[in-house]
Amino acid sequence: MRFFNYLAKSLFFACLLSAGLHHGAEAQERDVYWGVSAGASFPFNNGKGGDKVKFDTGFVGALQVGYLFDDVRTDFEVSYSRSDLDKIGGVSVEGDLQTIRASANLYFECNVPIFLVDCDEQIYYGGFGIGVAHQVLNDVLNDEETGLTAHGEVGISFESSRYLDLLTAFRVEWFETNLDGLDEKPLAAIFRIGTRFYY
Repeated sequence: MRFFNYLAKSLFFACLLSAGLHHGAEAQERDVYWGVSAGASFPFNNGKGGDKVKFDTGFVGALQVGYLFDDVRTDFEVSYSRSDLDKIGGVSVEGDLQTIRASANLYFECNVPIFLVDCDEQIYYGGFGIGVAHQVLNDVLNDEETGLTAHGEVGISFESSRYLDLLTAFRVEWFETNLDGLDEKPLAAIFRIGTRFYY
């Protein structure tokens, strides 16, 4: 929880700083950006019946670099997530599921002007991404696999200034990995907050 408190404070002060820069900056195009985000990972329960594998809520962090073409945004993202194992077949176990993920993403934006403190625009967006993921399941079998991954995402970002967006997003990630101990392809829901800095 201390990490999320630090993240929230950093985003708050970044918003105040960018608002001050906004007043003295000339109108310019927003194009190249880099971003950082963090949040919670909710892996879906895997398997059926007595062999069901359950996970605790985990964490995820990600970095992005991208380009904005009017209302279409594309970026490259690298992320890391970890979720502890809860139970296998109803029995409490020790272990975790770790994922390193890289994806190319495409999002479509819709701008809606609103009145918010230190914010000029609210931007709704949705899109998808495709990439590669390496997953490590640390349990009694200790298996790891690399495979394809994809996700769908919707979110809202707030244009604080010419230089800064604050965002909140929800996505579902799918993984084409065959980990020993999991009967189904892994799925995870991700809720995150973050920021994008424009050049």
